[in-house]
Amino acid sequence: MIASAPEAEHTVLILRRRPHFGHTERHDGVTYIDVSERVGVFQSLQQLARTYRELRPDIVHAQSSYAGTYVRALLPIPRAIIVYTPHCFAFERTDLSRSKRAVIRMVERMLAWRTGTLLAASEYEGRLADSLSGRWRVIRAVNTPNLPDELVGSAQSPSPSERVRVTAVGRICRQKDPEFFMDVVRIARRRGVDVDWTWIGDGEAHLRAGLEHLGVTVTGWQERAAALQVLSSSHICLHTAAWEVGVPMTVLESAGIGIPSVVRSLASIDGDRIGIHIDSPAHAVSEISLLCQTEEWIKQSKLTKEAFTNISTDRRMANALVLAYRWPSLGPPAQITVNPTSKLHVARGM
Repeated sequence: MIASAPEAEHTVLILRRRPHFGHTERHDGVTYIDVSERVGVFQSLQQLARTYRELRPDIVHAQSSYAGTYVRALLPIPRAIIVYTPHCFAFERTDLSRSKRAVIRMVERMLAWRTGTLLAASEYEGRLADSLSGRWRVIRAVNTPNLPDELVGSAQSPSPSERVRVTAVGRICRQKDPEFFMDVVRIARRRGVDVDWTWIGDGEAHLRAGLEHLGVTVTGWQERAAALQVLSSSHICLHTAAWEVGVPMTVLESAGIGIPSVVRSLASIDGDRIGIHIDSPAHAVSEISLLCQTEEWIKQSKLTKEAFTNISTDRRMANALVLAYRWPSLGPPAQITVNPTSKLHVARGM
């Protein structure tokens, strides 16, 4: 989003909910305010209020449900300048009970009156927003992966003499569902599908231990450039998340590199046929087995490259940001954003 809105002057306030959230990428020309390793709800609200008073930004962009709650709870921030991107509404979480999800949905409906614009991160999120409220203006944005030129289309098919490498990327947590990944590894072993398994990332200790017990290489947290290098040396991307806002960035990046993806079927991504969609660990193993064949791998790699070409030329993200950040008629845009970490993104007009 920062790269797609170069006309704005961006400041990012990072409010960490976890002791370690992974590495935060830094963009040139962007001011970052990193409060501490971890802050609580009250501290987050205090810091957000202080930052707003000091900067008086033209737009406050809240990214994630936590950030959306913080921003909209502060009444001094005018509704008209609040842009909210949930990055997957929390009531989509399948690890919560029905009653908890119903409460979260109700809270989102109640907070709609404090939201000027809902900038959806996918078509699916836009449809959910439309169903929640008519009080906010809903704009759809589309993720466009930003890959180094040398990695675009660089994937190489596995040679007969090398082992196929299957890689997952993300935080080791319930949302990414490493237990689904572990089931894939177990079934592959039973079926004699002999490949190397890698997970780029880190997270919950007991889940990481489970992956490593099965022989999965867990890299730990990596800077973006290093993570992309590991991914680009792989032959297959396996995405096992239990819920998503839309097509995962990992799948889009893999498509850009030319790596075929095996993707767990979800309501939020089934309309975008990027990657090979599967509905069970056993189904995933069957598709991975097919991709170990050079001809099948080359065919699927070509399809993913074509999908990436269509996405990378799509200007909807930039167009959506222009619409969101110029509401109401503010002149040159200035913005605050709060992200999944809870980041607060503040931008002043140039």
